[in-house]
Amino acid sequence: MGSVGLAVALYLLSAGLTSSQNGSVLELSNQAKALSNACAEIGLAKIANCTSTVGTFETIIDESKCSYSIIQTGDNGRTLTSQATQNDLTRKIKIEVGQVSPIITINSWQEVAGF
Repeated sequence: MGSVGLAVALYLLSAGLTSSQNGSVLELSNQAKALSNACAEIGLAKIANCTSTVGTFETIIDESKCSYSIIQTGDNGRTLTSQATQNDLTRKIKIEVGQVSPIITINSWQEVAGF
């Protein structure tokens, strides 16, 4: 009876540790996604301030680094990509901008596996 109780206790302990590890991985993944979205917003602000801006940029938000690229697609369109990494977990965003002037219009904003 004692060995069965010990086995159950060990199982519950290991399940709790796995659950805790999964929770921290999920938290890091969510942080990377939020950072990538914030980085994309900075890229959109850069486009709003200077519609001819293109290139690849890095920025630091709350002591975490992210990067974004702005590529011209036609006269008035842009593709903006953004990525951020938290403890080896990378999240990437791709935004298709239909026009930058007179106002910015977003055709799509999605998380992607790669670009």
